[in-house]
Parts: sequence; structure tokens; C-alpha cells
Amino acid sequence: MFDFIIAHGDEDGVCAAAILERYSPGARILISGPRELLRVLSSIRENSSIAIVDVAIPFNFVPLQKLANKYDVYYIDHHPLPISLRETELGFRKISRDLATCASEIAYREFGEESSSPLAIYGAIGDYLDDTPLIKKLIEAQDRRTIYYEAAIIGYALSEKHEPGFSSRLAHLLADKVRPGYVRGLEELASVGLRHEYEIMDFVKSHGRSFKSMAYVENPPIIGYAGKAAFYVMSYFGKSVGVCLNKKEEYADIVLRSDGTVDVGSFARSVAAEFNCDGGGHERAASLSVPLHSVEKVLEALNKLSD
Repeated sequence: MFDFIIAHGDEDGVCAAAILERYSPGARILISGPRELLRVLSSIRENSSIAIVDVAIPFNFVPLQKLANKYDVYYIDHHPLPISLRETELGFRKISRDLATCASEIAYREFGEESSSPLAIYGAIGDYLDDTPLIKKLIEAQDRRTIYYEAAIIGYALSEKHEPGFSSRLAHLLADKVRPGYVRGLEELASVGLRHEYEIMDFVKSHGRSFKSMAYVENPPIIGYAGKAAFYVMSYFGKSVGVCLNKKEEYADIVLRSDGTVDVGSFARSVAAEFNCDGGGHERAASLSVPLHSVEKVLEALNKLSD
């Protein structure tokens, strides 16, 4: 049983958290990303039993290692670790990692019950990992139109309302076996999200730039759609890699998508090690944050990598 569940705020993280809360009724769900993980963990009373799910380990992992022995942590994840870190060095009591599946599937395998299978499917669809043997088997017991529609409205709603409080409340409702169609306002929010995605498609066509092996777009007009912008600029220009860049005062957030021919997750982790900054992800989807003065160098390296 867990006292706290720390989860990523996207569809996979929310659904994994819901599975874990069904296993541990009354557990408090806290939403975090890699950058916030140390702060969120530090806010919890010592000796608590904690599940951390779908939150990648940050590049600067040393403070997390020092803090880990103050808690009873079960780590459930599917992200590659930072380059210089081995799994045995994390300091968590138990670790369940599988790079080939989503976090919701791992949580379902470890703690799920039969009625939690839709949650595992939603999370898998949200992370484009719905082709694993287990998820395909679970989908066979569902009406495909229903389960994919439910997953879609969860995903679009979370993209539109990118707030920790909303993610945690939705996870609680799903844990209480409320189907997405019964969550008040969820479909309306998803409809707005879908229209915003159409706007991102149009923005990419008019503002995207094509390079030799990658396509690039900067500062999309709607917050929370950087991943979509990176995907659509890649698709529209027919390149191996899509890049969405959001410039801030001192740093730039870079979101990457790949068609599978370039491992953008490995690239992001290597850049994080070189510039001592946050970065990581999967083969087809990754992100990093670099100093503004280094942006051009990073883009040049990425373009060469995708030749």
C-alpha cells in the first residue's frame, strides 16, 4: 500500500496513477515532471511509502539519490536513465522498468485488477504504445471505437488543461471507476483541445521551416501543444525529425519527435550531459532545455545526426 503516488501529468501518468490508487485507496496523488521531482519528493514526510510512476529521472540525479533513503520508494517507469546512472544506484526499494511499454501497462501488470484494464489501454494509447502483446490482448475484450474514443478525450482534455490539479483530480475519478464519458466537462474540454490541434496544424504549415533532414517550428501560439507541433512539422515537411522550440529569458525548451530513424531520446540525453541541463526521452519523443546561446549548436548537431 502506498501513502503517496507521484505521477507525470500526461495520459499515461494519470492512468497509471489511477491504477495504483485502486491498489492503495486513499493514497494522495501528486503530479510531477523530472524537473519538479526533487521538490515534490522533499515535501512528503519521511518514511512514507511512495510510488513514483512515469516520471523520468532528471539529469542532475545526485540530490535525488541522497533523498531516496528517507522514503520507501517503488519506482515504475519506462524512460531510459541518464547516461551516467545505473539502475542499482538509484537507491529505491523496488524498481519496475520496461522501455518497451508504457507506465500504465507496467502498473497494471504489477498492481492492476481486471477492471483496471481500460486504464492500461488509455495510457498505452496516449503514449502510442498500444501494440504490445498485453495491450493488444486487453483491447480484444473492448469495443475499439469506444476505448479509443475514451482515450482520445482524456488525452485532448489533458493537453488543453495542462494543470497538476486537473491531472490529479482526473486520476482520482478514474480510480473511482468513473468512465471518461461521465466526467463532467471532459468531452467539452477535449473538443476545444481538438480545435486547438487544428490550429497547430495550420500554424506549422505557415511558420515551419525545412532543413536537410529535419523540420523546425518556433513558439506555437497555444501552450501545451509543443509535442503536437514537433510531430506535425516533421510530417508536413516529410523529414526524419521534427523540432518545436520555445524560447524563454535564458533557456530554450526543445521538444523533439522522430519517425524512428533517429533516436531523439539518446540525442537529448547526450546534450543534457554536455550542457549540464535537463534532457531525455524515448526513441521517437524527447525534450531538453538548453541555454539560449547554445540553441543553434544543438540544432546543427541534430540536423547532422539525422542525415
